[in-house]
Amino acid sequence: MQQTNFGNGPWEYRYVCVSCGHAVRAPKNKAPCSRCGGDFGPKVSMRKLYLEPEKPLETVEVEYVGEKTFWESIKEFFGITVEPRVEIRKEKRRAPRRWRWQSHAEVEEESGIIRHEEFLT
Repeated sequence: MQQTNFGNGPWEYRYVCVSCGHAVRAPKNKAPCSRCGGDFGPKVSMRKLYLEPEKPLETVEVEYVGEKTFWESIKEFFGITVEPRVEIRKEKRRAPRRWRWQSHAEVEEESGIIRHEEFLT
């Protein structure tokens, strides 16, 4: 099945769960899989393969508490109660998009590259 490719992520080494396919980085492969409790296989070179085009940035309103000003800290020192400043800031966030893991072996199969060991046999 040929999928349309809308970009790739960087190549990185991950450990893939033998039973469910969950991929994790180095220190997490010592513990059992967090999804199914299975064991992780050998280290594999992988990258993200995006299955849909990048969406426009989303504008999200985030509420946060501002830091105390110099004068607010002085008022608090003298025992005057100062209410914390709550501010709303608009941030642009990248919208999520669907992706899957792609291994080096898949790329070699698609391109028709023959590995040296296979070539000799």
